[in-house]
Amino acid sequence: MAESMSVVVSSETLRGGVESVMTGTYDEQVTAIGRGSFEGYPYLIETADGQAFSGRLDRSARLPRVHTHAASDYTVYWGDEALARQGVV
Repeated sequence: MAESMSVVVSSETLRGGVESVMTGTYDEQVTAIGRGSFEGYPYLIETADGQAFSGRLDRSARLPRVHTHAASDYTVYWGDEALARQGVV
């Protein structure tokens, strides 16, 4: 997993979690840690096939599970960058 200040790019598959975005063969769930890992912090997930999922962290700091039918990358945007990409800021 590659990580910078506001972007996380990942293609690993993990098991576990509490929420699902959709069903598929591959799935992954990110848990936020560090500066932006508080309840209500905004995120936007963009998959390689063009899907987008957005929301705000809950108390567990886990994002919803992302399911795909093929192994592929996705990008998570955090905070103001997530809001800007959603047209909120």
